Amino acid sequence: MLGGMPVAVLAGKCLPRLRNRSGLVTPILFSDIIMAGVRDLDELEKEAIAEDELKVVRENGLIELSPDLKPALADLSARVDTIYVHVDLDILDPIVAPAAGLPSPGGLTGEQLGRALAYMIGDEKVSALSLVSYGADGDDDGQTLKEVMRAILLATSGLGHRGT
Repeated sequence: MLGGMPVAVLAGKCLPRLRNRSGLVTPILFSDIIMAGVRDLDELEKEAIAEDELKVVRENGLIELSPDLKPALADLSARVDTIYVHVDLDILDPIVAPAAGLPSPGGLTGEQLGRALAYMIGDEKVSALSLVSYGADGDDDGQTLKEVMRAILLATSGLGHRGT
């Protein structure tokens, strides 16, 4: 899946010249990657995740802020200097966000995503957040944008929980 390529590049699985040109000479360790909200994987993606022993938090783990998410984030935060949170917006349910990435049945609402992001951003090591794959040209009524903005607004509330 093309959407997973940035992770593969950063982890040193492919395209080392691209990673080096970006300034990341040393690949990110697989143990420093948490894949959260995972729900629609093909067989090759499943094999790669198992082979690399990536930590995976399923979709419900984000909705419920499950026991899987909290220790994974705490463990990562204890070992690294900086955490980058990347969100492919097709994690959103296409019923509420039809112009988000590559839609697949199920998914989160903007509110559910925002609560999960607020929890993550509450960790002082989180220094960057990206939200990608929004097709503005397919969002005539602005429904997807509203869900994304709801998620962003809730996510920023996590900043107020830093250090608590």
